[in-house]
Amino acid sequence: MYLLTFALERPGSWLQWEDYAGHNATFHEPSGHKDRSDHARLYLDLFRKTAIDCEKNQTELMKIFQSRGLVSCQEHIHSLLEPEARDDLHFAVLEGVQNTLGAAFDSGHRKLIKAKADIANSRRAAETDLQKHHCWFTYNVHVVIGMSPP
Repeated sequence: MYLLTFALERPGSWLQWEDYAGHNATFHEPSGHKDRSDHARLYLDLFRKTAIDCEKNQTELMKIFQSRGLVSCQEHIHSLLEPEARDDLHFAVLEGVQNTLGAAFDSGHRKLIKAKADIANSRRAAETDLQKHHCWFTYNVHVVIGMSPP
């Protein structure tokens, strides 16, 4: 859930906000490695289920911008699919998931995470799968822009 409060200085000024939709990340395996990467898949599933438990299950920026009175709102979705960027993308997903799971655990969401050490262990196992089985993560970045009424 977002808490978005803002005041634009001048009528007609623009606001842009980006949200990486990590909770909507997808997992891919090469055809010769199907169903070998259980740890990477489970790591992402744990993240997705925890996001839902924390009520963060969709990107809601467009609705928020419109409910705050911004006009001419647009949403642009960029899929991160480039093979040459996979190492950077993997680091971002692994780090983001670990930090999010840690924050969820610290704030009391412990239905799916029993101990904080389990988060780091799951990350290491997922990272091993990514390297060993040449699987990969992808996700979308949502960019929303809106203008304060003229």
